[in-house]
Amino acid sequence: MKKRTMWLCMILLLLAALTPLSAAASGIEGSWNVSFNGYPGVMEIKASGGAYAGRFNLQAHGVWETMLDMTVAGNYIYFRRASADQRYIGVIAGDGMSGAFTQGGSGNYPWKAEKKAAEPAANIAGSWDVSFNSYLGVMEITAVSGGYTGRFNLQAHGVWETMLDLRVTGGQIYFRRANADQRYTGIVSGNNMTGTFSQGGSGSYPWKADRK
Repeated sequence: MKKRTMWLCMILLLLAALTPLSAAASGIEGSWNVSFNGYPGVMEIKASGGAYAGRFNLQAHGVWETMLDMTVAGNYIYFRRASADQRYIGVIAGDGMSGAFTQGGSGNYPWKAEKKAAEPAANIAGSWDVSFNSYLGVMEITAVSGGYTGRFNLQAHGVWETMLDLRVTGGQIYFRRANADQRYTGIVSGNNMTGTFSQGGSGSYPWKADRK
């Protein structure tokens, strides 16, 4: 099985060298619902420098993992999951993907993905009262061409901090806090946001925001 996987990967890499962003796979950017051998989760794929980059988050684990060595050629996709020594190969067909993966160089486990329908971006511009793991403060978000900019001020620190890499996709929000190495993800629902953040690449701490 290991030799077969290596052979398939070599074919995919050769095809990718000939067609790095084929028209057949041009629609894979976006959010997907996935099932990896029955483990459900979400997957996000973006075009990046003539190739693709992606990540996924399985409900059972609750952390984002990078799709390593990701290769898309024609209707085929390959990527690697480091934490479980898994290698995924699949076929792209419209708004669906299906294939198999190995673990530790053996086995043959099914996986599939279904593309999520595009959601209208939430309107998050305005002022918000926030609680970051019980640290209270205020947050200000401004709409700009093509997205948003934001900043927040926690009472315990008394300084304004920029919401780095602020992104809103449908009803989901992501931003980064530099001086504490924190990464925030959350769900926007009307006048409320709720989510979690990590610190230094680990942990899962609650945060929320209520529109003023």
